[in-house]
Amino acid sequence: MPEFLPRIALAILAFVVSGVALAGTSDDWKTNATVYLWLPSLNGELRFGALESAGTVDAGKILDSLEMAFMGAFEVSRGDVSFLSDVIYLDLEAGKSGDFVALPGGDERSTNADLGISGWQLGLYAAHTLTTSERLQLRGVAGLRYLTLDVEAQVGITSPREERSRRFERSAAVWDGVVGVRGQFSLNDNWFIPFHADIGTGESELTWQVLSGIGFRFGRFDTQLVYRHLEWQQGSTDLMQNLSFSGPGLGLKWRF
Repeated sequence: MPEFLPRIALAILAFVVSGVALAGTSDDWKTNATVYLWLPSLNGELRFGALESAGTVDAGKILDSLEMAFMGAFEVSRGDVSFLSDVIYLDLEAGKSGDFVALPGGDERSTNADLGISGWQLGLYAAHTLTTSERLQLRGVAGLRYLTLDVEAQVGITSPREERSRRFERSAAVWDGVVGVRGQFSLNDNWFIPFHADIGTGESELTWQVLSGIGFRFGRFDTQLVYRHLEWQQGSTDLMQNLSFSGPGLGLKWRF
């Protein structure tokens, strides 16, 4: 088991338990949990240090197979203050033949490339209501975003200078601080537009995300169809370079 999993599990468990405990101590505390089926595509580049002469692997051209993706959120709130957690799990892999490796000088040559990526994103936020009305609820958010990836690649390279095949395994983990806004705009008693946008930096040069869609309320539940874009920009020597995940998600929120 990857060593980061116990830390993430402990953080999520502590957040959930504290939220449930707070909700149970006062009727003023409100809680909700959301689970999404997310279907993202990946764009960006991955650099393997041992493959310096071969440059970068364009993951967006290689990955076309989604093994699993899960997205969930948990929130506790009281008055104008709320605390949120956001979790994403991704497992993608694919293999193709073609021009997927950028060589120094601009040449592109590759006979085959097999790539697998798995990882977690964890967001922990505090939010404060900026404005609320019959239609609009707007909150400012600040918090931390953590990303960890395990990457395996088998690359066969053919160029004017050489022909070789290598296997690489690398892991990366980054922490970033983010600020932003989130909320929803009510169209009527049942239909609403949820939204979230944030931006930040830290171990990444820049990270940002946007999410919006359409939702429908019924009883203690909401259904939401959203589109989410989540991106990291890092230095030229890092494993992840301009890495982004984008795609639709179908979610169910339970208010309890």
